[in-house]
Formats: sequence, structure tokens, C-alpha cells
Amino acid sequence: MASFGFTFDPAKILPRSGYADLPDLSAITQIKAMRQWVCWRYEGRGGAKPTKVPYQPRNGFKASASSPAHWGTYAEAVARAQRGHTDGGPFNGVGFCLSENDDLTGIDLDGCRDPNTGDLSPLAQTLVDLRESYCEVTPSETGLRVLALGKIDKALKRDGVGVEMYGRGRYLTITGWHLPGAPDRIGPAPRTIALLQTAVAEHDAEVAAAKPVPATAAGNHAGSAPSRAPAGEGSPFFRAVNSAALAALHEWVPAIFGSAARFQAGTGAFRVSSRSLGRDLEEDLSIAPNGIRDWGVGDMGDPREGARTPIDLVLAFGFEQDPLSAARWLCQQMGRDIEDLGWNDGGAIGAEIAARILGARTVVETADGAVADPETGEILPPPDATAGELPPDLMNPPGLLGELTDWICDTARRPQRALSIGAALTVIGTLAGRHIAGPTGSGTHLYVVGLAPTGAGKDHPLQQTMAALSTIGAPHLIGPGQFISMPSVINFMARAPLSVCPFDEFGSFLKRINSRKASGFEGAISGMLRTAWGSSFKPMPTPEWAGRTAQLIHAPALSIFGVSTVEEFYGALEGGDASNGVLNRLLVVETRKRPKDRSPTVTAMPEPLVAGLKAILHRGGPLVFSQLQIPSQTPPVYRMAWGPGAEAAFADLVEEINDLCDGDALAQAFYARTAETAIRLASILAVGQNPIRPTVTLEAFRWGRGFAMWCARNLQRGGTEYIADTENQTIANVVRRAIREAGGRMKHRDLLRRLNHRVKNRDLIDVVKALAEAEHIRVDKVVPERGGTPTVWYQIL
Repeated sequence: MASFGFTFDPAKILPRSGYADLPDLSAITQIKAMRQWVCWRYEGRGGAKPTKVPYQPRNGFKASASSPAHWGTYAEAVARAQRGHTDGGPFNGVGFCLSENDDLTGIDLDGCRDPNTGDLSPLAQTLVDLRESYCEVTPSETGLRVLALGKIDKALKRDGVGVEMYGRGRYLTITGWHLPGAPDRIGPAPRTIALLQTAVAEHDAEVAAAKPVPATAAGNHAGSAPSRAPAGEGSPFFRAVNSAALAALHEWVPAIFGSAARFQAGTGAFRVSSRSLGRDLEEDLSIAPNGIRDWGVGDMGDPREGARTPIDLVLAFGFEQDPLSAARWLCQQMGRDIEDLGWNDGGAIGAEIAARILGARTVVETADGAVADPETGEILPPPDATAGELPPDLMNPPGLLGELTDWICDTARRPQRALSIGAALTVIGTLAGRHIAGPTGSGTHLYVVGLAPTGAGKDHPLQQTMAALSTIGAPHLIGPGQFISMPSVINFMARAPLSVCPFDEFGSFLKRINSRKASGFEGAISGMLRTAWGSSFKPMPTPEWAGRTAQLIHAPALSIFGVSTVEEFYGALEGGDASNGVLNRLLVVETRKRPKDRSPTVTAMPEPLVAGLKAILHRGGPLVFSQLQIPSQTPPVYRMAWGPGAEAAFADLVEEINDLCDGDALAQAFYARTAETAIRLASILAVGQNPIRPTVTLEAFRWGRGFAMWCARNLQRGGTEYIADTENQTIANVVRRAIREAGGRMKHRDLLRRLNHRVKNRDLIDVVKALAEAEHIRVDKVVPERGGTPTVWYQIL
């Protein structure tokens, strides 16, 4: 071992204080200025070592180290840590998140310091003696942390050495406990990184040398020429694979030989000519259900007289290099599980997969199904079943927005809270349209898309959007359920500049207008919708073409509430241009839950709610109301004021979005208009709280910001699982979707089944390795506590 192996004593946990008193060192001053801070606290997960869980400074909810929206300033993290957690528990410290844009690498060396004497392990002492960059003691007092200038290409983690190095997607607890002898500034650390990489390489070599060399399945060297013993006949498993392959020739022979394999209907056999095999022999290769014989070599002294097994053919003419890989390839082609054919490797396959994937570690599955790290005793958290769902602090907006949401849910057989909020936003936003403006002069019209599985209740909010407007006597504000062409959009807005359009099957609509095969008038719909979205209280000139004169539509306020399935909506992105600006104008409200069927608790809209919604529409009196549907003029507009602190919060969000999108075209596709959307949401919420004199308070803006960012993060997650520029990206997206749809955690074997063996095992391993390196997934080799065959699991991070 390269470290002392000192372990953390949970009995010594003490809440730390002095969050605002980190020392005035160059390194600390540098990172204090960055908006990448979180709070953290120890939480027991049933193991010997507690987990340091990060929390968001602004709201006290759990944070993701890879989501900049969850981070805050150092001052915000300190303030939250001093207030404590939302459940009343204390925080143990503040932490710094590593970003793609900070040019920093975080290095941990665990179990290398005696907490009583301060003595360091030889490896740690050598690291400190290099004096390259800032180094501090970790909260456990048994480890060291280095902050280095420069971003490493790949994350590195070896529990056996106690080494971790990350450049992104992780947060670092910051103690300010500067280690004497180390620099107080952050600098490049190439020798430090090389030292630890060497220690890891030596450790890996020792582990590899201690492992017995397994015999090949056939008793000869992998990839060698066939001997007297047919390849893959050394165990019942290989014999079973060969037998199954002979009974299923159509499943694998064409995959190796392509059109060169000529099927003979009378015998059910395939025949491949020597010429097709690129050899100067007269006899052919016969592949029949009753056996395989290479007649071309059968009379040339071949010790097996030309007899071959399916595994032999895979080794000779396929791409596999050893009998085991060949057998596994055949099983994949046949859609068979190797375990069903008698394979029990004692963990060899799991070891191979885990060894080839960065970050894979061996964990133990206890009798109750929990998964623990055997070295630290840490209970590894399972996937969060609520990940991506609407957070509790956003579910109950105050005022008419919350009341209308409640009514939509109460009248539903399968209530969907998030989608109901989306529908309520479009109703109130439409009622305020063209005569109430936000503090920045923004409108209240939105393009909301509700995503849910088939049969999960997404159609009810769509229907209640229309029912709500009809109930308050405003059916004239209901627009068409589809646009066929760009002229149809213009014709409608020229008649009704204020409306909400209920779109069923919005994914199909998006796919049609976003397709590269769309007609000119179909493709132009996208441009018109983009223009209309941004024309808050401004005149919008329409195009002119033969037979149609251009005109000005003043202050168009077209809203859309559409619904679709998750697959249909995101599938529309595969063939379209995600950077054309449509996506970041959409407020995508997504849920993957299926509520249980129930009887609705109410039907009629409560009278106070009816009166409140009418008050919004008629706020300006009869004169304003009569002008709402006149496209040639803008009605008198009431502009809301900012409440105390709200404008500064908006400015912070604008800066955050600018930083997020700077130089990142994909981030721009999802986040570019999130700040504008947030102020529209806050304005709608404010109108529902006070229809006569609405004001965007700090609380209203925080809700609007939270809802807009939640929608943007879900859109980014879903979009990046479909948008691909290369074949490997396509495979990676398919893998991530499969794991997520399985609940966020999946066995390697089940992943192969889910992919229906469309991806070769070795290609899949390469893709999974890349996903692990990018920290999109975690890979664990799971060993049953009471013994048994190890399995490889993938978990979405």
C-alpha cells in the first residue's frame, strides 16, 4: 500500500464553524471569487464512513456537482451553512465545484495522514516536497487535497492507492487548513500528477501480477490456429454454444461472410467458396446444421480433416481473438444469454469489463440489497427515483396560479401536477397578454410543452386549458390545434393576436417543421414562431409573397400549450437542427411518472377562481378589453414594478446564463433564453397574486427562476440523449436512455438484452468506458456478500 491506511472515525464528527473565516491565502482568495460553491454535511448511509452530501446555497436542497444552476457564490454558501439545512440539521462545511471552465484539477490522497501526529505516508510526503501547488488537510484529518492549475484529460480513481483526481463533475470540501511546507497558491502540478499516476500504475501492475493466468477455453493460446482439439470444446458451456450455433446458422453466418455465404434451401446449409475466402483452393467451406467442414483443407494434412466448430469460424474469419470472446459473440448474435448455456465464470467477465472501464470498482451487495464499498464501508446511494421530477418547493405556487393548478389536478383521473402548472401558466399568461408587461417589458406568452408517458394523464391539462377559458367566457382566446404552414400562422395572428393554441401530438408537429425534408412553407413555421415569441409589445412585420401583402401585427401574444410523449418529442430532435433557436423558447415540463387512476374530486371551477381569472382579463376596463384582439394597435399596457431584491436576482441569473452559454453552442440551445422565461413566469405568478397592481417580488422571481431552470435542465438532459453527430454518440445516447428508463441502474447483461444485441460487446464496452470517463455513469462490479458470480452494474450519475 502506498498510504498509511488511516481511516475516518465517525465518532469524531464535529460540526465545523468559521465558514466565513477561511484563511487569506492566494489559493483561497482565487476560488472565493468564483460562483462555484455549495454547502455540505455528513450523512450516514448505513456504512462505517458517512457520505459528504452537497446542498444548494440558495434553497438548501441537494445539489449536483455537475449542475452550475445548483451552485452559488462563496458568500451564499457561507450564509446557507450558517443558517443550517431546511430540516434543521447543521451543515459541516462549504465546498467548491469543479467546472469545465475553471482550468482547475482537484487531487485527493486518502488515508495518508496520522490525525493525531500529522505524520504523512511516504507517498504523501513526496507529494508535499514537490511544492508545486496549494495543499490542505481534508475534513477527516486523514487525507490531503491539492488544487492544481490545469485540467486533466481523464478522471483517475484507485481506492487501493487512495488516489483520486478530477477535473469536472465533482465538488471539493474546502477546509482552509493549509499544510505547512506546501505553497499557498494554486499552480501547475505536472510532477505531482505524474507521481500519483506512477503510483497507480505500480499498484495496477502488482494486482495484475498476483492474478493467476487463466487457461483459454480450448486449452491453446487465444487466436492460435486450430489444433486437434476443436476450439471451444473444452467445457460443457462451449459445447452448448457450438450446438446452439449449428441450430441457428441464419443468426450468425451472414454476419461473418455476408453475401458470400450462399444458402442452400434443400439442406439448410450455407456454402462459402474458396475464392470468396481469398484463397487459391478448389474446395469450399460447408456450414451445415449437422456440422461444419472446410473441404479445402480437409485433404491437405489438416489434423482434423477439415472439421470445424462455429467458434473456430468466428476465430478464423471474424474479429474475435479468443474462444471465450467468440462464444460470447455467437450468443449475442443468437440472442442467447451465456448463463443460459451453462457459463459460470466466477467473475471473469465482470473483472474484464470492470478493468477496462475507468472508475469501476468492486462493491459488495449485502443481503438486504444495499451496495457498499468494502474499503470504506460507505453505502453507495441508489438512483434517485425523483430525479428529474418537479422539486417540492416548486409544486405549490401561490395565488391564482396555484388555485388553477389545483382545479386542473382535482378534475383529473390521473393528476399530473407539473403539467397542470404548465397549463395554468399558459391560461393566466394569455389572460394578461397584450395589456400587462413584466418589469423588463417582457410579455406573458409562452410555448409550454408537457411531456409524459402514454396513458399517464397528459391530455387532461390540455383539455382543461380550453375548459378554463370557456368557463370564464373567453373561448375566443382559444387558437387552432395545429399549423399546417407559415401562411396559416400569419393569417391566424392577423385575426387574433392574443390566443393560446392547444397542440396535441406536439412532437409530431415539431418533427414535421424541423425536418430537413420539410417544404419551404412548413420549415418557415419555425421562424415565425421564433419571431412571435420575442415580439413582446413590439410590432411584428409579416413576410410578403405573391398574392399577400406584408403587414404589421402589433404586440402579438401567441401562446402554445402542447403535449407529447417523451420519446416522440425528443425523437423529433434526432433529424432536426437543435441550434435553430426553437428549443430554448420552449418551456418543456416533463414527468416520467404514471399516476394511479382515481375518481375526480371536483368538476366545476370554484367561483372565486372564476372571478379572479376574469379580473385579469378585464383589468384595464372595457376599452382595453375591446382592443385585445385588434392587431393594428397595441392596447394600453400596465408595466409591473420590481419588488425589493428581485431585480438584483434577475441580474444574477442573466450573468449565470451568460457564463453557462459562453462558447458552448449546445448549452445555448437549451439555456439561452432561460432568464427571459424566468421573468415571464414570475410575471404570471405576480398577476395571479394581485391582478390589479401586480409586482414581481423576490419570492415570485425565485419561483420563476426555479421553474425555468428545472425545465431547461430536463430539456438539456433529454436532448443530449438524442442529439448525436457520430455513431459512437448515437450508441452512447441509446445506452444512457436504456439505463435511465430502467430506473437509473442496470446490469450489463440486461443492457445487452435491452439493446437487442444490436451493439457488439466490445463496442459497448468502449462506449461505456467513455461515459464513465465523462462521469455520466458509474460502473460497479458487484460481488454478493455471501459469495457467487459477480455482476457489472451501470448507474446514471
